[in-house]
Amino acid sequence: MLRSLLFLLLPLGLQAQPRTDKPCEIIPPACNCGGEISAALDALKKNKAFQRRDEEEFANHLKRVNTELAADPDGNLNCSFYLGYLLYGIRDGHAYARPAEPKYLCIRGTEAYEKAIRSSEYFKRTPRFQGTLTALRKALSVGEDEITGVFYSGAGIPFGLLPTERKGEYAAYVLADSLKSWDAGQEYFRLFAMPGAYAAFMRDDMHRPYFYRGKSLAGLLRTFGLTREEGKGGYRRPGKELISGKVVSLKPGVGYLYIESFEGSNSNVNMLNAGYDSLRLQLRSLKHLVIDVRSNGGGGARAFKKLLKVLGGYSYPLQLHLLVNEETASAAELFTLEMKKLGAKVYGEPTRGAVAYGYANKGETPAFFTPCGKYRIQLTERSNKPKSLLRFEYEGIPADVQLSHEQDWLEQLLAYIY
Repeated sequence: MLRSLLFLLLPLGLQAQPRTDKPCEIIPPACNCGGEISAALDALKKNKAFQRRDEEEFANHLKRVNTELAADPDGNLNCSFYLGYLLYGIRDGHAYARPAEPKYLCIRGTEAYEKAIRSSEYFKRTPRFQGTLTALRKALSVGEDEITGVFYSGAGIPFGLLPTERKGEYAAYVLADSLKSWDAGQEYFRLFAMPGAYAAFMRDDMHRPYFYRGKSLAGLLRTFGLTREEGKGGYRRPGKELISGKVVSLKPGVGYLYIESFEGSNSNVNMLNAGYDSLRLQLRSLKHLVIDVRSNGGGGARAFKKLLKVLGGYSYPLQLHLLVNEETASAAELFTLEMKKLGAKVYGEPTRGAVAYGYANKGETPAFFTPCGKYRIQLTERSNKPKSLLRFEYEGIPADVQLSHEQDWLEQLLAYIY
């Protein structure tokens, strides 16, 4: 399953862990980042994606990583970003690097926790716009490209993106003054151009840095969930009220099945299989079936094997429609390809692009910890077949019908059906 790496704009899912035996502190690891990168390179030698790398291309990428690290006065503090940046070069959408120290030494949301964030080196070293908020808003109003200007998160939080002194690079500043862990004018993330995409120097709610890859499309900073119009960022994601595995009717003759995850636990698989059994009984009354796997981060084939059998064995006319977004990833992308074989039309936007490699099916996936013990690197252990899947890695599976981010996606899909 693809681990989601975004914070605030895309929830990471970190949970607060109460600790009573230590003070509430957020302490950056004291590690030599150059040594951590060297150790990570040794660990990569067994990785399938690394073995398939273009050697010249990766050598140039590694040179860029080391050059950026050497020029960064806070390079050791920002090491989790540089480790993630390194992994980008192997073209494996599952690989990631994260800080491995305890996530919280106090309960998230408490006064002590917020105080710990604001007293940490991470917070103190977070860059700020050099000028007043009035000057920042004025600079944002005169942007002439698709990135410069004010954007809103799905939660309605405004961010201002301005070009930096470096070509192809943009800094995103917090414009809201209501965030407990952020000051207005602080830099929340920084975008920089990569071949075919934007990558980002992101920060989590504790201001710890990490690397993330994303794309821009039609005024939307894909992956980051930002749109120029407030309240328009949520159309690409499924509604919170949806129930996974339950078949419902959208209109007479149009069935709808939302699948939140293909996670392989017995409880989830059993729940989904019960939904598939219910679907089998309803197929005769349907002319269209919409399957929604937006933001489905994957899991395992055992969670959708029965559904493919139900649909593949149905002999009556039935038009299949599949909803995907940029957060549809891993096993959900394999499912997308299987649905296309059954004749399904795909709606939405290109998927995540984490489909060519995967984790071994043997329980908890082992992680590599860098020498100082403060960074965790997650690497895949197998390559998926066929090799043709490689063309989708990072690029994603394209949608047959690209949906607008300015209107509800289900409404758009129904308009195509009728």
